[in-house]
Amino acid sequence: MSDNNVNDNQKVTEPSPTSATPSTTVSSTQPTQTPETKTIKDFQEISGVLKAKNLNTAFAEKKIIVVDDQHSFLVMMRGLLSSLGFSKIDVSNTSEHAFSLCKRNSYDIYLFDYNLGSGLNGRQLMEKLRKIKKIPPTSIVMIVTGDNTRAMVLSAIEQEPDDYLIKPFSQKQFKVRLLRVMKKKNDLQNVYKAVFAQDDKEVIKCLKEHIDNNTEHEVFCRCLLAAYLSKQKEHDEAINVLKVGLTHTNANFLQIQMGKVLYEKGEYDKSIDILEKVLNRYPLLIEALKYLTYSYVESNKKELAMQTIKRAVLLSPMSVPLLSLQIDLALKNEEYLVARDSIALMLDVNKCYPKDVENLLVSFVQCELKFVQNSSDAFHIANMGKQIKNIVSRYRKNLNPESFNSMLFDSICEARTDMIKGESTKGKRILYKALTSCEKIESVCTPIINQLFLAFHQFGEYEIAEQIQEEILNIRTDPATEAEDPNAATDTSNKIMNLVVDDFINDPIYNEKKEKYKRLNSQGITAYKAGKLEEALEFFKEALRKVPTNTNAMLNKIQVLLDICEHEIVEKGRNNRKVLTLIDEISQSIQGIDGLMLTEAQTERTKLLREVLDKIKTGKSK
Repeated sequence: MSDNNVNDNQKVTEPSPTSATPSTTVSSTQPTQTPETKTIKDFQEISGVLKAKNLNTAFAEKKIIVVDDQHSFLVMMRGLLSSLGFSKIDVSNTSEHAFSLCKRNSYDIYLFDYNLGSGLNGRQLMEKLRKIKKIPPTSIVMIVTGDNTRAMVLSAIEQEPDDYLIKPFSQKQFKVRLLRVMKKKNDLQNVYKAVFAQDDKEVIKCLKEHIDNNTEHEVFCRCLLAAYLSKQKEHDEAINVLKVGLTHTNANFLQIQMGKVLYEKGEYDKSIDILEKVLNRYPLLIEALKYLTYSYVESNKKELAMQTIKRAVLLSPMSVPLLSLQIDLALKNEEYLVARDSIALMLDVNKCYPKDVENLLVSFVQCELKFVQNSSDAFHIANMGKQIKNIVSRYRKNLNPESFNSMLFDSICEARTDMIKGESTKGKRILYKALTSCEKIESVCTPIINQLFLAFHQFGEYEIAEQIQEEILNIRTDPATEAEDPNAATDTSNKIMNLVVDDFINDPIYNEKKEKYKRLNSQGITAYKAGKLEEALEFFKEALRKVPTNTNAMLNKIQVLLDICEHEIVEKGRNNRKVLTLIDEISQSIQGIDGLMLTEAQTERTKLLREVLDKIKTGKSK
């Protein structure tokens, strides 16, 4: 690479005030550039960093890994690094191979391209390695991207690398950026080590010492100190740390951190005031938009919260935390189309995680069906099956066939769409067939268990739904669930699926319908046990008017009709008109459940009821 390859659009600023890890992030509005000569001079003055007298010898001591799916870039970077003095260079063209290398080896510098073809991208690779603590606290992580759009840059820095570079870049530019990060890492190495060790008290102690010593990283240190003090509920001290900093400089990140601390302290109006002022000056600050959304939510300003998170997602559509927040708010505001489209975006971001894809597909389907039901629009009703098939088809290759039964999932989706289209009998047959194809409910993966629960609840089969719900609750409360699974879903996708399921469980319309059914069914059972057959029959019929697809209520109704029929035969003989009418009604009711692959208990009960009807028809009843 020649020095003519400089890209002047690269912008680096002070670090984010919300970072849990000391690092550098980006603002689209406040670029700062450190001259190369000053950076190198400062770097060379640091004792302990350079044991040699020149940079080339210093770089020779550093071990670096470069990950990029383009062979030409790897060749170019190897040449660039060699000319700078690096000799310990590993390269990889896939995230899978890079992950394997990083698990076995420790590096001083990690240089990841954002787009790595199939599999994890560079941001996700960094996130995964940090999660298992395979990146040492004093090592440097840099993300490289050939896309300089705002959305890509914001996504690249979301997991807070130490720096990022936009292709093409020159050797000179790379060296300047690297030296600047190395200087900061050295200056604050005790902070980085304490953060890595999760020693909050040591982090606070080290940050205070750096501030007292007039560190050139003052804004960064004050923001991080305020974050850790607020974490310890020392909100007033955190506010004072930021106020002192604001007397020196009016840095946006100090003000954003102030807004965050005020939010965490519960002073939402003050948080809103300061964050709105920051955004009036610099409307592209994502962190300010996120915490402004939180404060609006806590102040019960739902519309403003929704508007603000939509604005943030529009700026950074690949941000998982922002999408997750938008989904949460959309569900609470019953904006199911917004929730569905946000889940679709998250599917694209997390498509390399099979477990996440499973969770998000279930969430997408539920939001699509809720949107269609609420709209009652003929076009959307006709189109919902296509929408679901398209999204499942697009991500089917990202699913793990050993854990996710696609045929079962497709059948449940088909049953649910049939129900909404008014084809409840057809849908019910498909759903029961899907259920009976599962040997044990515990053997089915969690997302499909959730889908089964939602489906049976939708069909009004509350007794079966509640049995499945018990299994769901057991999974949620079991701390060992998937704890040892290295491919387990992320907390975010689990949270989203749980939010979607809980939204359905807590839906007042469905709950009212369910409670009315349960009350009527219970009253029918009580009346039946008391021998009040006609009264029991009316209760069961009314329960079926509320929920026509409930199998247990239908079986209860058939039971009562058979008892009434037998009573009529004893009282008035077999050939009276009422007996014939009852036999006809019982036969039609049984035909309504013929062909259903019922549960074992329902199948046994249906068999007994059918035997009683046959005896009545043949004159063999008591």
